[in-house]
Amino acid sequence: MTSMGSCPPAPHVPPEPSPADRLWSRVLPGPLRPKWALDILKGCWLEGYEGARRDDIRIDWIHSDVELGAAHREFLSGHTSRTTRFRWMRYLRKGTCWLALAWWQDAIRHFTLVQVTGGPAFSRFAPVLRADAAFVGPVYTTPDARGQGIYPFVLSQTLMKLGDAGSPLAYISFNYQNEASRRGIEKDKAWQDVARILLRRPPGRLYFRTRAVTVETPEMARASSIHS
Repeated sequence: MTSMGSCPPAPHVPPEPSPADRLWSRVLPGPLRPKWALDILKGCWLEGYEGARRDDIRIDWIHSDVELGAAHREFLSGHTSRTTRFRWMRYLRKGTCWLALAWWQDAIRHFTLVQVTGGPAFSRFAPVLRADAAFVGPVYTTPDARGQGIYPFVLSQTLMKLGDAGSPLAYISFNYQNEASRRGIEKDKAWQDVARILLRRPPGRLYFRTRAVTVETPEMARASSIHS
């Protein structure tokens, strides 16, 4: 019983399911182990697209012609494994990846890896990704800088840079239950659902098989065809 003058709590309203959620519930009903399913979104750079503008964030772009500086190496050493760094350095030297390192308040707070000419994501998610597109990820923001808009800003600048380089399509994936990642990506309306990927490892095997469910909207399909 509520006291005089007080209001009962508002009823809980569950969020609207994403297109992937609605389609997935028909294709594969029942609970999933969260780490086994990823949502994939596609971003389209179109003529007239303008990314977010921030004067307080600076991005250093590392690629085959630009080497890591001491501050870059120190940041990566504190937030990635030695095996990951070795693999990324090989990709950078070969020119198959870019690395974006974002500065905020005089310190590096974020990294984004961009696979521009193939890479592990393209073999892992082959049913969905177009070979001429880029794949964004992994990404990481330090805990003390989360909620400051760094992640969506770097994503928008990544689309701008890819468009300038002649690669107007990019994909990004995240755990399908990670709503914080989805909110950060969808702050830029250039990113929309493409597919949900189920990762399944057969018994005794070390690799994952993938099963894709495509949910690309007609608008995204038309945008993609412009660059086909």
